[in-house]
Amino acid sequence: MDENAKTSKEEKKAKRNNFLNQIGTIVLGTTISLIVTIVAAQILERNHRAKDRRLSALMVMSNIESYARILESAHEYTERADTVSAWLLNLPLNKVDSLDQDSLLSLMDELMYIPLIIYDKTTEGIFSDDIETWKNMGNFLFIDNVGKCFSDMRTIEKEWTAFSEEMDAARDAVIYHPE
Repeated sequence: MDENAKTSKEEKKAKRNNFLNQIGTIVLGTTISLIVTIVAAQILERNHRAKDRRLSALMVMSNIESYARILESAHEYTERADTVSAWLLNLPLNKVDSLDQDSLLSLMDELMYIPLIIYDKTTEGIFSDDIETWKNMGNFLFIDNVGKCFSDMRTIEKEWTAFSEEMDAARDAVIYHPE
């Protein structure tokens, strides 16, 4: 019996050690699984933020580039209108009188047309109003430069609109009240 009791104690001890080993393995496996899950989530989050950062930057740069093309087009118009007006002003009065009405109207249309300078403010709103976008960008110099650029775009649009309204009023004064 003594030997049976000893064997029984050893079996119990072995079972207990086996049970503790299993628990240790489970705890270790769970811990490793949690660590892998957390690290993977952080990597995915970092990649998602980097993707959002690139998307935001591309959206802003695309908006600014589109506005630059609008400004370039307006500049080309003003150069063309300046050339036409200089040519017309340098014409002797008898030559101006000899122009047929269609040619004169075409020249006047060219001079009186003022292109609009507007830009899509959606990107500015997204960029300016969403603090998460700012946090995600992380580059405060970029954020500052974009903010200044949007401010300049608003100023140019405002000034150009005022100029357009003045030109419209002057054109209307000449056309409707030629005294």
